[in-house]
Amino acid sequence: MSRKKARDLLFVLTFETLFIEPENSESLEQILNSINLEEENLNFIKENYPKILENKAELENIISRNLSEKFSFDRLFKIDLAILMLATHELMFNKTNSIKIVVNEAVELAKKYSTDNSYSFINGVLANIIKNEKITD
Repeated sequence: MSRKKARDLLFVLTFETLFIEPENSESLEQILNSINLEEENLNFIKENYPKILENKAELENIISRNLSEKFSFDRLFKIDLAILMLATHELMFNKTNSIKIVVNEAVELAKKYSTDNSYSFINGVLANIIKNEKITD
């Protein structure tokens, strides 16, 4: 299984946390037990999921302050929010992948799961985050 698939699963877990408190969920164990993951990708999920949960409020704050004036944080599609949380976490806290890879993967998730216009919205928000938070490779 590729890193892309591992990131896809991490997105699903992140999306779920927007509706269900993680302590009330068995999704992580169910997902990890139901698929065959290479150790590196298994570790990617196991390391990043708890950190996304731990930094959820900070990730939401970063995303909120980097939205354009036309958008309200409260009105974001939950799918887009989950994608932005995952990508922002990777940009701010993980830093194992290049900025280009993180943004490209976020755009691909948006194309797969969200609306026709979401990928460009996500690309723009991530560009603001990279610029305003002074993120470099």
